[in-house]
Amino acid sequence: MNGKDRVKTALKHQEPDRVPISCQYTPEIQRLLEDYTGQKGIDVNVAMGDDAVIVWEGMVNLFNGKIKEGEIYDTEWGIRFLKKGLYNEICHNPLSIATTVDELKKYPFPLPVSQELIDRAANIIKKYSDNYAIIGAVPLTMWEGAIHLRGYQQMLEDMLTNLRMAETLLDRVMEYHFEIAMALIDLGIDILWLGDDVGMQSGMLISPNLWRQVFKPRWKMMFQAFKKRNPNLIIAYHSDGGIRPIIPDFIEIGLDLLNPLQPLSIGMDSFELKKDFGKDLSFFGGIDIQEALPFGTPRMVRDEVKKRIDAFAPGGGYLCGPTHNIQADTSLENILTMYHTIQNYGQYTVRY
Repeated sequence: MNGKDRVKTALKHQEPDRVPISCQYTPEIQRLLEDYTGQKGIDVNVAMGDDAVIVWEGMVNLFNGKIKEGEIYDTEWGIRFLKKGLYNEICHNPLSIATTVDELKKYPFPLPVSQELIDRAANIIKKYSDNYAIIGAVPLTMWEGAIHLRGYQQMLEDMLTNLRMAETLLDRVMEYHFEIAMALIDLGIDILWLGDDVGMQSGMLISPNLWRQVFKPRWKMMFQAFKKRNPNLIIAYHSDGGIRPIIPDFIEIGLDLLNPLQPLSIGMDSFELKKDFGKDLSFFGGIDIQEALPFGTPRMVRDEVKKRIDAFAPGGGYLCGPTHNIQADTSLENILTMYHTIQNYGQYTVRY
């Protein structure tokens, strides 16, 4: 069974030969694993044992600027970044001082779908799609993209005091990523991975009722359009944090696959999620990157991986991996331990 078959079988809520794997890395871990495997780019994931490859498109690529500590760079969006420690941090939100809907409507956006994007995605799909599931990732789909343009505080204020301003920018960012998603669907991706962080460690960042009022109808519209374009498409959604209150809403509007299942957040117990929602939903991620993976011993990493597999894997419906990019303070030993444990303990013929 190859990676593509493994992922598709699991996401049909059936048991493949073993739990499929998909991992993401910070640039520091990417370089570490390039040295370890002798490969570059996506081929690092393939060499490590992933069963899916990811095509990243849209505003998520804003963060890829190569600069030194203390340097800044401007993007075509007008969003400015500062290199601070390990990360490129936003230091200027170009729409933070906008006061009218007209300003938000007239602000120039880049072209969402270029020939360069089409060629890049098509080449990846052509090279890997026979043996690996293809994930088209278009995160920052609506909320986070708007935050990057307008700023966190201002968007939160708009949500409560000037909803028309908030919805105007949300819709523009949504429409931009909608076009990219449709292009990727037409190119032949297997999974469309969308996302916006609406949770935090202690629960929802936005009240569930406000989320249902503003975001749920927009996600429903997009999900329906994507499924109409390709009825066999798997739709995945990413939100960090404790988002349990809105999981039933996502099931209602047609979500297939939930990520990242942050286990240390309120309400995100892995066993309870599988018990309560596993009949209607598949799960993607789950392995803790806050404590176990970066700071645990190899034995602790093995125990963490086994716990997530025990929770999510029975009956299929699980794409295993970390709850976010493997962070720069994670040792090679722990990364190898994670992969080895998934590949061995995750065998259904052995465990189940």
